[in-house]
Amino acid sequence: MGKSLLVEEMSNNHADQRATLPSSNSLFDASIEISPRAHNSNEAAFALVIDDERSISELVATTLGELGIESATFSTAKPAVASIDQRWPAIIFLDVALEQSDAYDVIRGLSEKHYDGIVQLMSSGRPWLLEALQRLARRHNLRLCPPIQKPVQDDMIRAVIASVGLTGPRPSPNGDIG
Repeated sequence: MGKSLLVEEMSNNHADQRATLPSSNSLFDASIEISPRAHNSNEAAFALVIDDERSISELVATTLGELGIESATFSTAKPAVASIDQRWPAIIFLDVALEQSDAYDVIRGLSEKHYDGIVQLMSSGRPWLLEALQRLARRHNLRLCPPIQKPVQDDMIRAVIASVGLTGPRPSPNGDIG
């Protein structure tokens, strides 16, 4: 199983909302390749989760761990972007409406670092903000999955991971592929 690292303390603002899946099958239609820089076959895939709602970050990180993907969670932009220098993530789950920092800062920071992995935006119903962030991300040549609506559920995370090809046989504890 993958490991998850909770990097910062976060708040829980919307834990009781129900999740809604994207309106189309666009997750499965996405043609996105994993960056060779992000995935060394000798180590587990790695993801960043940037969300100021602790319950969402924990759900995403736990689901990723169940899929064999290691992750680190952050509640603000600056330390999240800085962490990329330590380990290059294959995918980044980014909350559109961060409260103490700005998702714009994350996108700009990813561009400055020439991030070539995948960005999965998570939105809680602010279409104008989501559209603006998508335009900015495209302008900075970031690769986006179709956004998912909050609150997020584990099946949504699993669908995203499957659509980008980060699932597959994993070594078992005894070294066999299973």
